[in-house]
Amino acid sequence: MKIIIETPEDVNINTVLYVVNDFIKKADKEQNGFYYVQLPEDGMTIKLKMTSAGNIIARVC
Repeated sequence: MKIIIETPEDVNINTVLYVVNDFIKKADKEQNGFYYVQLPEDGMTIKLKMTSAGNIIARVC
């Protein structure tokens, strides 16, 4: 499994890693489906996707 994180430099990476960790533990992930996590207290939205190869892409919007 590869984890790819795309984020601006000024983002708290620990918050993103926490969200990715919870996503990995999620049992009912759909391959190639998008999941969005909004964190209003941090002012960010994280888009997550599990590819058909089993890799995870996290993109901070």
